[in-house]
This record gives sequence, C-alpha cells and structure tokens, in this order.
Amino acid sequence: MNLTVHHKFALCVFAVYMQSSRNIEIPKDHHRFILGQKGKNLLELELLTATKISIPRQEDKSDMITVTGTRDGIEKAVHEIQLISDEQVRYWYMQLPTTLHILSARTVAYILLIMLSFGHCRGQILNSN
Repeated sequence: MNLTVHHKFALCVFAVYMQSSRNIEIPKDHHRFILGQKGKNLLELELLTATKISIPRQEDKSDMITVTGTRDGIEKAVHEIQLISDEQVRYWYMQLPTTLHILSARTVAYILLIMLSFGHCRGQILNSN
C-alpha cells in the first residue's frame, strides 16, 4: 500500500486525536508501591496498558499521577493504580514506643484482634526505639 503525504499526515492527526490524558490523585506515600523496585512495577504497568504514566518526583508536593494513552489503556492503568493504592490502605501499622512495652501479652493480643477485625487488615507492631 502506497501512502501519500496527505494519508500519512491524516494518520498522525488521528493517532494524536486518539491519545488523551487523565490525572488521578494518589497519596504520595503510595507512589513508591506503584513505581516498584527500580521502576519495575511502573514499566510493567505501562507495557500492560500501552500508556505513559508520569509520577511526580519525591520532592514535588503534588500527589497527582498523569496517565496518557488511549481511552481503554488509561482506564486499565487507572484501575490498576487504584488497586495498588487501595491495597496499601488495608494495612495498618501501629508503632508502640519502647516505654509502652510494659503492656501485657493479653493487651497486645486484644489490640491486634481489634485491628484485624476491621476488614482484611493485618496488624503489625513495630518497635520504635
């Protein structure tokens, strides 16, 4: 098939027209989970959805993630990003100062039981010295 310059231009305009962008607000502390180690998760997500995902740098105050691509790709990417963010919300972390380690094992067990009873959360007590 021999395409003329006009046909090529029309195809380029059509390709640009089909591209769009969408911003999604995701808490800043969830961005690292979307990125993954050395950007691996982000790259896989971009390849899976055929999109370009822009995450603000850590020093930026913005928590907006921009997804660019076709409408279908954007919808898939936004859905996956939201799933990753929602997964982080499910985990509760409770830090007890060392001075409160006098609590009995029974009290700690009750605290964990209460935490676990709220949805599908996992409780984890971290030692903060």
